[in-house]
Amino acid sequence: MPLTPAKYVPSDTKTTVIEIVSYEHKNPVGILKNPYYGREVSFGSATELLLAIDNMLDSLACPQAAMASRRFRSKTTMLLRTIPRHQKTPLSVFKLNVVFRQNASWQGTLTWVDQAEQMPFRSVFELLKLIDSVMSPNEQAGIQAGSK
Repeated sequence: MPLTPAKYVPSDTKTTVIEIVSYEHKNPVGILKNPYYGREVSFGSATELLLAIDNMLDSLACPQAAMASRRFRSKTTMLLRTIPRHQKTPLSVFKLNVVFRQNASWQGTLTWVDQAEQMPFRSVFELLKLIDSVMSPNEQAGIQAGSK
C-alpha cells in the first residue's frame, strides 16, 4: 500500500500582518494580510478584527481549532469594508502568530513591527490589551502613574 505524503504547511501560514490605520475611541480600523489567504481583509472594529482572523484561521486550517465554536445562529458571511485611500498609511503594524487555538481562545505571539518588540499572549483578550498598550500609550502611562 503506497504511503500518502504528509501535507506540508509552511510555518509562515500562521503569521498574519495587522495594519492599523485608525484607533479612535479604542476602535481599530485597518487591514489584515496573510500571503496564503489570497486577499486583504479590512476591519472596522475589534469584533470585526477578531472574527476576520478567526475566519482566516478556519479557512487556512492552521492552526486547527481544538474545539468547535458555539453559535446562536449559523455562521454568516462577513461583509468586506473598504478603507478610504487617504487612510492607507498605517499608524502601527503588527505580526500576529497564532500557534494554538485551545480553550476557545488563541495563544501565540504578537510582534510590534515598528519597534521590533515581541510579546507572547495567552488569550484573545490579552492580545487586544497588547494592541491597546501600543495604540494608547499615554493612557497606559497615566494608569501606572496613578497606581503608585
